[in-house]
Amino acid sequence: EPGCKLERVVASLMFFSDATHLANFGTAKAWPLYMYFGNLTKYARAAPKSGACHLVGFLPSLPRISKSGMAALHTHCRRELFHACWDILLDEDFLHAYRHGIVLRCADGVLRRIFPRIFTYSADYPEKVLIATIKDMGKCPCPRCLTPKSLFPSLGLLQDMRSRMNNLRVYVSTNVIRAREYIYKSGITVDGLKVEDDSQNVFAEKLGAFGLDPFKMLVVDFMHECELGTWKAVFTHLVRILYSLPGGNNLVAVLDAR
Repeated sequence: EPGCKLERVVASLMFFSDATHLANFGTAKAWPLYMYFGNLTKYARAAPKSGACHLVGFLPSLPRISKSGMAALHTHCRRELFHACWDILLDEDFLHAYRHGIVLRCADGVLRRIFPRIFTYSADYPEKVLIATIKDMGKCPCPRCLTPKSLFPSLGLLQDMRSRMNNLRVYVSTNVIRAREYIYKSGITVDGLKVEDDSQNVFAEKLGAFGLDPFKMLVVDFMHECELGTWKAVFTHLVRILYSLPGGNNLVAVLDAR
């Protein structure tokens, strides 16, 4: 701010959301949105009784539909609803604070100008698809890069890493506007050949000017992708295979070194 001599501080915002069934039977479910402050050390932030997790609110969800041929439209409406909710959260007051900061007296009694910044968003894959406004398990299913399915066998190779770094996703607003004109003005279906990027990404539209990349903010969801996912079972099985081979201890040590 012009003329402001206060110390400037960044408040790191880390979001997490996960749709959850409330019972083992029935269809009752909730979709909570949580927020952490990344300025806290992870040892305090991850402690169960630290109180560092803040409930922002509950996101609404669409009811299931049973009509055939409506899956693409239902997916489009889910994306629209999700980003409409975030459009409300990222209101004018939040954008003003994002640009100009908020003057607060901190715990040490010092006045500081604090700038909120969204650092990360953690979610499982179906929610990452909503956030990144991409097709679930489409031709390029990764929400961060444009690696096609045909190159998945190269996962972990140096060639694969270079390809991922050189083919990062980029939000192109003109493509979205064109696709939405096809849908809402020309009457083309949402899964038509001319329609690709059919949903506006509110993170890119509102915070892109401040340097936020809606694809890079998506981080690994350790719980779903490792602890509860198939990767943990596959990796455990591979380690057991190594142990069963002659010199298994050395092979596992080589794996650890890699």
